[in-house]
Amino acid sequence: MAEPDPEIEKLITIFQEEVDRKYNRLIGRLARKLTHPKREQETELGNLIVDIVDQLDMLDVTLIGSGSIRRTKLGPLVTLSDIKEVFPYDDVLYKLKVPGVQLTKIFAHIMRLENRIPGESCCFQVSKGIQAVYSDSQNQLESLSINGQPVQADAQYTICIEEYHYKNSLHSLGITIEDLTKLDNAKVISTPCQNVLEEYFSHHQNLNSQIEGRLIYKLSSAYGKS
Repeated sequence: MAEPDPEIEKLITIFQEEVDRKYNRLIGRLARKLTHPKREQETELGNLIVDIVDQLDMLDVTLIGSGSIRRTKLGPLVTLSDIKEVFPYDDVLYKLKVPGVQLTKIFAHIMRLENRIPGESCCFQVSKGIQAVYSDSQNQLESLSINGQPVQADAQYTICIEEYHYKNSLHSLGITIEDLTKLDNAKVISTPCQNVLEEYFSHHQNLNSQIEGRLIYKLSSAYGKS
């Protein structure tokens, strides 16, 4: 077995110290530890992340994939390494304009029971002001409102989604790219998303978030009652 080279070991140590200084740097604080225990439900951490993204532009609805959030908890101290572990994807964020009938179709697709199989789901965290109610027993979306106002089929709404979900919209949202862009072309509003989170945490302290009932599931008898 070859003997360790002292010069190489010294170089590795220097490199590791530089990496640690960069990624273990404290960039923010939360008021308390926030959790993201399951991707198939609304979560505290999910609400915080989607609400940060929602502030990028004038948006009616922001959808962030629950699976994009890769840790189950964050805080109260937040380092750069924490941000990159919690949200490791550098996805572009797209802004689109869709009619209410399509927005309703999207929520019916992402909230359906068969999309909530643990480990196989393509579920989303949704921005503040949304309240969507889905009935498992009826297998349908019962209602969808934004800031207390029911979504109107013929009205137009501005939404934000990640690049992955835009490019795979039929699977992720139940809508083809052609249908998503009928009213207007998709516009990039930020890239990458990870930098958006880093900058926000750097300039805002004692952040907090609660589960608010943005996504409400009326469970069938096989799954218990909500």
